[in-house]
Amino acid sequence: MTEIRFYHLTLKALEEVLPVMLERTVVRDGRRAVVVAGSPERVEHLNAHLWTYNDRVFLPHGSKADGHAAHQPVWLTDADENPNGAKVLFLADGAVSEAIPDYELVCELFDGRDEAAVGAARRAGATTRPRATNSPTGSRLNAAAGNRRRRAEFSTVADAERAARLSPRGALDIRRARNHPHP
Repeated sequence: MTEIRFYHLTLKALEEVLPVMLERTVVRDGRRAVVVAGSPERVEHLNAHLWTYNDRVFLPHGSKADGHAAHQPVWLTDADENPNGAKVLFLADGAVSEAIPDYELVCELFDGRDEAAVGAARRAGATTRPRATNSPTGSRLNAAAGNRRRRAEFSTVADAERAARLSPRGALDIRRARNHPHP
């Protein structure tokens, strides 16, 4: 099941946030990513920015202008495509994708100072938010009909307690975090 995250950018611009997120995805987690931007010009702007944003970090990436999509850990595009076999999708500038179920993680980044972008993200969030369904055993949260939620692992008790308000299995998750704290 695809995990969808929304990033409401109010204090920092996409150019400040996206490189850090891509570093975590590629360098720390070892996963490939696709970044879908709103226009070909925006793609080339992000492509140039990723080469110069930090002189101490090398973040391998490319776009249609660079070619060799299958070899790029990060692929920048303005089309709904996944030529590098990525498992993480970043949507920027109001970009949309019909292939969301093909990814493990989708991150929608939107400008919090733009009311149109905020409204579009709220509408997208309303369509992807887990819905409560009635069952003989009570209420359950389902991300989509027929899908089961992934079990969450939490690094802190505070994270587990926040999730407990959203998850019927929250009490179990809190105990797991308290008994097995992460370093």
